[in-house]
Amino acid sequence: MHPRNAPRERGLFSHRALINGLRLLWVLVVLWCEVGAFFYALSDCKWPDAPLIQHGTAAPTHVLLISDPQVAPRPLLPPSPRALREALIRADMRKAWRLTQRLAPAAVVCLGDMLASGRTAKSDEEYAAMVAAARGVLELDGRVPMYYVPGNNDVGLGRSPTISTATRTRFVRHFGPLNQVLHLAGHDLVLLDAPGLVEEDYARHAAGATPFAQYTGAPGGPVEFIKTLTAPPPAPRILLTHIPLAHPEAGACGPRREKGTLRRGVGKGWQNTLDKATTEFLLRGVRPAGVFSGDDRDYCEHTHANGTREVTVKSFSRAANIRRPGFQLLSLVPPSAAGARTWADAPCSLPDRYRLLHTLYLPLGILTLLALGVARLSRRRAPPLRLAPFAPPPPLSASPDGGSTPWGPLSPFTPRPPAMSVRIPSVRSATASTSASGTDTPLLTPSPSRGEDAPWAGDESQFFPPQYALRRSGEQHLRPAHWPTGEHGADDDEDAVGFYFEKGLGAHSRASSVGAAYFAPPPPPGDAAARTEAWAWSCAFVLRGRVRRITLRAPTLESLLNVREALGWAPARGAGGVARGVLGDVLRVLAPAVAAWWVVVSVII
Repeated sequence: MHPRNAPRERGLFSHRALINGLRLLWVLVVLWCEVGAFFYALSDCKWPDAPLIQHGTAAPTHVLLISDPQVAPRPLLPPSPRALREALIRADMRKAWRLTQRLAPAAVVCLGDMLASGRTAKSDEEYAAMVAAARGVLELDGRVPMYYVPGNNDVGLGRSPTISTATRTRFVRHFGPLNQVLHLAGHDLVLLDAPGLVEEDYARHAAGATPFAQYTGAPGGPVEFIKTLTAPPPAPRILLTHIPLAHPEAGACGPRREKGTLRRGVGKGWQNTLDKATTEFLLRGVRPAGVFSGDDRDYCEHTHANGTREVTVKSFSRAANIRRPGFQLLSLVPPSAAGARTWADAPCSLPDRYRLLHTLYLPLGILTLLALGVARLSRRRAPPLRLAPFAPPPPLSASPDGGSTPWGPLSPFTPRPPAMSVRIPSVRSATASTSASGTDTPLLTPSPSRGEDAPWAGDESQFFPPQYALRRSGEQHLRPAHWPTGEHGADDDEDAVGFYFEKGLGAHSRASSVGAAYFAPPPPPGDAAARTEAWAWSCAFVLRGRVRRITLRAPTLESLLNVREALGWAPARGAGGVARGVLGDVLRVLAPAVAAWWVVVSVII
């Protein structure tokens, strides 16, 4: 190791420690943003039972109200930014939904737009696939009933070539009646088909603006349903509608609204609010104690002229005009005394995904890039020491006193054979000296050649390790009968000989040909080297007169975790090499965080 690299390559200052530290930091951030933030946001979300609990009253009945999930089916097209965004929205909704089930509601009511585009389904099978996708996100165990209010994305609004005429029939088949009354804890929850009421209002205006008192409406439609409700109501009524009632243009929506106010508007397939005449007809016919609506995606609280309070529930899924999705909690107790409060509600908000992105994910990503870039640049400026190939040491010069002093200042002239190939039995060369003069240092001055013959006085074994001589002596005994030879009987491929010597014959042949004392004992069965060797497969064959060898080894855990190595990004010099190295390190850092996110989304939550 290069001395300048020593402090950086050890302990807490090594590159591996930096990678592992960033991995741990990313995993902690992912766990907080994907799990901890949701639990923290819902830590103060409790049922509003305190205003209702009195001496002798029954336990409140809890109803969970959600609005506008707008679950989109999984796209069949290749991945795109929109598909990725919808997948992340579905993941957030699934997490939020599973956390809301910890509140143990007695019933769940969806205030419309359960589907993102149910009105455009061209067949019953396509509509059924959309319903299955929605219930895959908002799944129930069957013990908690769930009721649905039709929304304009579920059944459509108005006439259009893109809206199927069978959408209402499909909605009834999969979600239940369009208009219904639920009896819970001494209360009547009126679920209204608001898109159908708007369409009947259009038909009423087309017929000459007949007053609602004289207008009969379509058989089984919302107008007929409202007129069947008795007045005065025998129990407190709570109206649940997808489209909000009429609001004043300058009316405030309360401090919980994120942006703007609820304004009137109408377009192809949608309408922001009911008109004034329809709102008055609805309030007179239903006489609700409270109203809960959806469709606007943002929270709005408004009190109408007759004193009826209306709450527009936040969207349960992320939307462009809100940062924090939400839902509503409704507690009901049976009426026990005149004037006593029988119901209460409380809003709950989910985490701000954009805030988590800008305050945690984005800064941590920039910090990761800077840290990995600086580490790569510092490693590039101080490359590790590369050792030269091994060379045998020169023979030592004899000192005047008979000792062996390698670097004596008065080394005498000592003849020795020059370096030559051990493969050539005879080489004409001259004697060489380790020093050109009596005071020179050996190996630092050249030895001139005299062109004379010198007898070979050395031993070939001093240039080769003992195992090399062992292999050479054992090759003749271990060569199979079918082993090919060259023109002069020499081996065509010494590596293949070594392969047969080491792999192909087994322990019995090795022990019979050479002494067993020359071999290291085999590793124990549990040794890592033995396990690695067991996963290797080799095959030798003869091709065009030469022995070929193929060896396949199973990848190790270290190589699988090293993304740079798996992608074949070898270290390179220059800016391109640093960039590739940083990108590989980023992938190595983010891989555990992505795995943790996947486990959280798919398994834990």
